[in-house]
Amino acid sequence: MNISDPIRRHARIAPHAPAILHFGETLTYAQFNAVIDSLATRMLGQGLMQGQAAGVMLSNSYAQLAFTLALARIGAVAVTSRDVVRGVGGIKVQASFVDETSAQGIDNIILVDETWARAPARTVATQIRGVPMHPGGKALCMVVSSSGTTGVPKAIPLTHDLLRARIHAKWLAFRAPDKARQICALGLESYYGMSSVLRTLWSGGMVATAIRWDDIPVAIPLHRIDYLVLSPLQLGRLLQSFPAGAGPFECLRTLEVGGSSVPPRLAAQARAQLCNNIQNAYGAAELGYVAGAGMEILEQRPGAIGYVAPGIEVQAVDDEHRLLAPGSEGTLRIRSATCIDAYLNDPEASAIAFRDGWFYPGDVGAVGDDGLLSVAGRKGEMINAGGVKASPRDIENVLLQNPDVAEAAAFAMNNPGTGVDEIWVAIVQKKHISMEVLHRHSIDKLGQRAPRSILVVESLPRNERGKVLQDELVRMAASASAGKPAAGTNRRP
Repeated sequence: MNISDPIRRHARIAPHAPAILHFGETLTYAQFNAVIDSLATRMLGQGLMQGQAAGVMLSNSYAQLAFTLALARIGAVAVTSRDVVRGVGGIKVQASFVDETSAQGIDNIILVDETWARAPARTVATQIRGVPMHPGGKALCMVVSSSGTTGVPKAIPLTHDLLRARIHAKWLAFRAPDKARQICALGLESYYGMSSVLRTLWSGGMVATAIRWDDIPVAIPLHRIDYLVLSPLQLGRLLQSFPAGAGPFECLRTLEVGGSSVPPRLAAQARAQLCNNIQNAYGAAELGYVAGAGMEILEQRPGAIGYVAPGIEVQAVDDEHRLLAPGSEGTLRIRSATCIDAYLNDPEASAIAFRDGWFYPGDVGAVGDDGLLSVAGRKGEMINAGGVKASPRDIENVLLQNPDVAEAAAFAMNNPGTGVDEIWVAIVQKKHISMEVLHRHSIDKLGQRAPRSILVVESLPRNERGKVLQDELVRMAASASAGKPAAGTNRRP
């Protein structure tokens, strides 16, 4: 199957059904399919051929989706990562489709404007003859990147068959509304964002694109949005932008939050202003959806992120790769038919992450005998402060219990006087907070794992995927300790 084939099928059996809502204009499946065919024809005219790769880095999410599907339709490969276009993974990119806001630093560009993906009239769309459909199958259709808190990008190859298998596997474990009307706040250059949107379109639903944060409270009831997908960071920013009295929404049936766990205070606020059904999702671009569950279940089990999906094996092992007893914390490894075998042209990173048929995501956690998966944090991020071991997530959740803490990120900071790591936490304040109160609350809840120092910053340093950059936090902490004005720090006695 080609990943664009379901769009063409819906264009034939339900041509007038809504597919895309873009800047208030609704495109039917016939119109959207015609746009894909028009772009595919233009790409062939540009000399792109089956098997070749082209960069797709467009600031417009609707255009990002249409160009990716057009390349897939002709058997070409969409490279959606700026790092991969610049050489990560060693894939040769023939040209890159960019707009004026995304062209900087990219060579061999094809400049795109709004006319490229303009939809034909509804009466015309059903009459447009499609380009021949590449069979898809085991051919590459996308190359995305994985770049976590280390900031080291790795190229991830995705075939048509792999995307199909992942979307079907998630459908078995995670039931979104049928024929959903979806807003996906995640970038469509990412695997998570693209697969979420494809799932909705494959099922005959509608995807709303280019919705600004301030417009979401209006867009949800206006367009009867019933499915919202976003990260915890985006959820927090969305709720901060809500006007007084907005929500909850009767039409909104499912809120999917993925990328990291949802702090209890944020979940409570989301229930009050969005909807009751909040589903947490855990996965990776290397293998897709792994586990998930509703927040009403997870809040009863601190640290839990969801039940392992059917067809997925997750184990916790020790440093010698020996299987640990159920419930014991160790290094997580995952095995699935939906997992890639290696990163593109990166044998060193592949040897670390892929071993004996298992993928090691770098997380520390445990698997209960009931299949409930808990994640304490990234292996390299677990803090060992003079023998006191702490999960950054546990520390952050305690700090976030204070309603005036907008964001929190725990990290290890070496004390040059003793040579021992200390537990620090960086926070973003909504308004001024008493550090004495915050320290006392932390000690009451965490004991020896309470942060030694609290660093107050204007914003947390993040990469383009929203991951907090630990090295940058250490640099900011060092500057604050030296008396530089980049941030303020407060140490408990």
